[in-house]
Amino acid sequence: MEQGYLELRAMVGEMLMSPKVPLLVLSCIPDTSSQRNHSSIEISRLLRLGEFNRPWLVQDCVVEGTHKMVDGFTWIVEQAQR
Repeated sequence: MEQGYLELRAMVGEMLMSPKVPLLVLSCIPDTSSQRNHSSIEISRLLRLGEFNRPWLVQDCVVEGTHKMVDGFTWIVEQAQR
């Protein structure tokens, strides 16, 4: 997760993107029989999302069914329209 944090920090660095650009993290598992390694709360803590000066959301989703992914994309569109 530390490497993920560093990559995320580089990708959305304040000099590269406006702080108004929302950040969506999809926490995916392959199917409903799979277990998550980390909850969305743990992921937000491990990636230190609270340090970012922008709206963010960690969305749990299952790859075999896209409805939760759609929820995340709906959120990001709503944020972008603000």
